[in-house]
Amino acid sequence: SMLTAILRSNKAIFDESKFELVMDFPYIDGIILDLNLYECALKNNIIDKLLETGIKLYIDTPYVTHNNFDISTYLQYKSISGIYIRNVDTMFAYINYKNSYIDSVQSNVVNKNDFKVICTDGVYAYNNMAREFIMTLIPEVIFELPKELNKSELNKTEFDKNFNNQLVIYEYQQVMVSNQCVIKNKYSCN
Repeated sequence: SMLTAILRSNKAIFDESKFELVMDFPYIDGIILDLNLYECALKNNIIDKLLETGIKLYIDTPYVTHNNFDISTYLQYKSISGIYIRNVDTMFAYINYKNSYIDSVQSNVVNKNDFKVICTDGVYAYNNMAREFIMTLIPEVIFELPKELNKSELNKTEFDKNFNNQLVIYEYQQVMVSNQCVIKNKYSCN
């Protein structure tokens, strides 16, 4: 079985060695990149190198989105193989975009039949009923299993083998995601 790597960006530093490291491992078949890192890699001609090795590229979406979230900026690149959706708001933004601009979604991918939508555990599809509902809206969906489950919980029928599932085996876990400033005090927010 193949692995997908998740690369995060530091807005101040672009490190080409992260990409070289991923390209050196033959068992990695995909990379999930945030939009900033993807655009930096595009400017540095790394995207073409990745595609030459057969590595698929997925665009990561923000942890927090609002009503005015424009998902089209995440789907404008022809080299992507899919999108990594982190929350329900982004999932419905994708569905609305797909229903309105299906030709645009289909034309902006390397292989139209291979476009994947990966829903993280932030979409809260924790039972078969929720998964079946989402699959009626996004047939090409892959569900990321919740990270906190143990082996016996993963083996339960709740995560039916009829669904496309993936499991994150190692990741730097964020403790909290907030749209508010967590450092704010009575004087200011730094």
